[in-house]
Amino acid sequence: MLVLGGDITGKLLVPIVKQDDGSYSSEFHGTQVRISSETERSEFEKKVKFSGYYPVLMEKAEYERALTDGSYRESVFEETMLDSIKGWLKLADERLKGTKVKLYITAGNDDLLSMDEILRNHNSENVEYAEGEIASFDGFEMLSMGDVNPTPWHTPREYPEEELERRLEALASKLTDPSKSIFNVHVPPIGVGLDVCPELDANLTPVTRGGEIVMKAAGSVAVKRAIEKFEPLLGLHGHIHESPGIARIGRTVCINPGSEYGQGVLRGALVSFDKGKLKHYSLTRG
Repeated sequence: MLVLGGDITGKLLVPIVKQDDGSYSSEFHGTQVRISSETERSEFEKKVKFSGYYPVLMEKAEYERALTDGSYRESVFEETMLDSIKGWLKLADERLKGTKVKLYITAGNDDLLSMDEILRNHNSENVEYAEGEIASFDGFEMLSMGDVNPTPWHTPREYPEEELERRLEALASKLTDPSKSIFNVHVPPIGVGLDVCPELDANLTPVTRGGEIVMKAAGSVAVKRAIEKFEPLLGLHGHIHESPGIARIGRTVCINPGSEYGQGVLRGALVSFDKGKLKHYSLTRG
């Protein structure tokens, strides 16, 4: 089985603006880009996608409107994002067809709520949207939740710790045997080394002391309490990109692969089970 554990959508639009002479202009990582041919445009689009962003072709008038009209800009982003999800679902079906591999997809706090309908309505033998559900396989159960505790960015799937705890309790109560369960929960438990990130001030600027960036634990109290209470076999987490690692809470192994999507690097974790027990786990990067 495969698990895509949240924050599955891109963060930014990268406009590629068509010029009067048939060329294109864009800006990427602060650098102005001039594109002279369709071949160059295709290569540039691949580069943008590889960094986790969305290239979007625009006429000059569309680009000017996007600069000044926030609602229009957001609608273009959402439409582009949803089209991208449909494309990835099609690719997953093509690659997994005829295999026994099942792909479970869950949300992350950065993922817009509008993607849920597309993923839930996707009728596929090999792909399942597991957000807010209990999935069963090979004698195990996997609880999946993409909601997180509050962040400085006010993202779409944030809730107070009390609400997170209520939601986790409601999901966990559906488990047949929590000791053989997997908690696929986007936000990691607080204070176990999987949630360390820079502390930010009111302007979202990293706080420094003595010339050093101040780090803090940004994980969830509710998630830690739930793991301590239900003692699942495994915790699969993400959310805090800067804090990859493996930790234990009692009997539970908790994993956060981290993320380097901006560098075109895919991080993950390889986990194997044998006779109802967790046999092997390691972080992957490539």
